[in-house]
Amino acid sequence: MRTFIIFLRIFAGRSHTTVTRLLTAMDTPKKNTDKPKERLLWIDWMKSIGIYLIVLGHFFPCGSKYIYTFSVPLFFLVTGFLSKREADLRVFRRKLWYNLVLPMLLISALNFMLVSASALVKGTFCIRDLLLFPIMTAAGFHSGLGCMWFVYTIIVLKLIQQFAPRRRWCDAALFIGLPLLGIWIDRHPIVMGHDIVQMSNAIINATVAYPFFISGVYLRRWEAAISRRCHPVVEVLCLVACMAVVAICASLNGNVWMFVNGYGKNFLLFLLGGYAGTVGVLIVSKWMRDFWSASIVTISTGTIIILGFHYYVINIIQKMGIDVPMLDYVFAALIVIAFIPIIRFTEKHFPYLIGKYRVQSAAIRTRDAVLTSGF
Repeated sequence: MRTFIIFLRIFAGRSHTTVTRLLTAMDTPKKNTDKPKERLLWIDWMKSIGIYLIVLGHFFPCGSKYIYTFSVPLFFLVTGFLSKREADLRVFRRKLWYNLVLPMLLISALNFMLVSASALVKGTFCIRDLLLFPIMTAAGFHSGLGCMWFVYTIIVLKLIQQFAPRRRWCDAALFIGLPLLGIWIDRHPIVMGHDIVQMSNAIINATVAYPFFISGVYLRRWEAAISRRCHPVVEVLCLVACMAVVAICASLNGNVWMFVNGYGKNFLLFLLGGYAGTVGVLIVSKWMRDFWSASIVTISTGTIIILGFHYYVINIIQKMGIDVPMLDYVFAALIVIAFIPIIRFTEKHFPYLIGKYRVQSAAIRTRDAVLTSGF
């Protein structure tokens, strides 16, 4: 190209100044004007508050009925907000494997080994449990997955999102149809003499989790509006209203055990309580998004580690026999904070355990393939 411009000057009578400008423009690298997308710190706060509520709920403290009304729905809605369809199925498969499936399998296997080691010491280990573990894990049952049932359910929801027809009517049909299927299964749980609902199956749990997940997917379209702050008085009134709705729904609907396909007494109250609690956490998260950002991002990144291993700390605390009302709220916060250095260590030395693997975009992989092949 440079030679062509020189010839253009010679034969077309271009001025030396014009040619110099053209050559300078060619030699000057173009500046990348694309700004990196700003991290949504309020999402990190929502995930951090969510995992705190999960840990707190496993203490079964005073007020646990109100906590369970929205704590798990909150996580499914945030997961949907952060999810998207992938145009390249190879990217989807790699992200699903490295960010969800592999960490789930590793954490489940580690937990099984720890439980088995304890059983060996006590003399209660059974070879049948070893044989059943891979079967129950693959089938999505709680006996194999433990707390990782939540991750398995997310995998199911992401598969539905990726492969279901990209039509609003399909999303609406699934929004209505999957919960109806879940309600039917809840009323007819016996299969071959086994209560598959009480056995806690992550695939079945996806039926009641889908409305929150797909709501998050659609809310992503209003990301800018959701990120904006409202007038403080409006936000406070909204938070009070959300707390009131959660209290009413919890009182009328009873306990919500989503790990056993539970939705309480009424599915509409289940949805209303879950949405109200999530909005309340959103308001608080937007208030807090400028505080302790580094630690909050770490907690948000490592929620799967906290989810997988916090039970051991709870068991230790409960064996200490400390029975002080409301102290569970403090212990839950201390557990989440204690995991910060563990998450950072895992992130650095065992990235596959935390799901930290980052998949290259299709464009970058294509470019690298072309350069490697020499074309």
